[in-house]
Amino acid sequence: MKKETENIFGFDHPDLSVGNLLVRLSNLHQRQINTELSKLNLTYVQFVLLAGVYWLSMQCDEITQIMLINLTKLDKSMTSNVLKTLIEKKLILRKEHSKDTRAKTVSITTVGKKIVKEAVALVEKLDKEFFLTNDFSAEELRGVLLSLIKKNE
Repeated sequence: MKKETENIFGFDHPDLSVGNLLVRLSNLHQRQINTELSKLNLTYVQFVLLAGVYWLSMQCDEITQIMLINLTKLDKSMTSNVLKTLIEKKLILRKEHSKDTRAKTVSITTVGKKIVKEAVALVEKLDKEFFLTNDFSAEELRGVLLSLIKKNE
């Protein structure tokens, strides 16, 4: 096979691709988070949903699955499957909505609250260690990330 001579890429090495770097960074971050969350018998997606239920419980009395999907931006079917796992683990409860018989509500259990408090402390500590350097502040990094998300949503 003959070696290609035409560089069709907009860079000279994959390490110069912003998209490639972002994917690598995300993978490294998720790997570290999953390693630590496994000590609490949680995956990253389970953590995101459990923390989402807790967050929403600070805002309102009844939390629907749609509210949770809107908050977390996770896929509808993945959310449904992971919620089933969290129910099996007795970290959340699901019951009928008080006003809408078609809707189900989710709430966090006492055990779920204990686990999510530990998990949030762990994840926030890891995020600081992982993302923050002397080059920029948390506010600067947050601002850049939010502007990129808003531009592309």
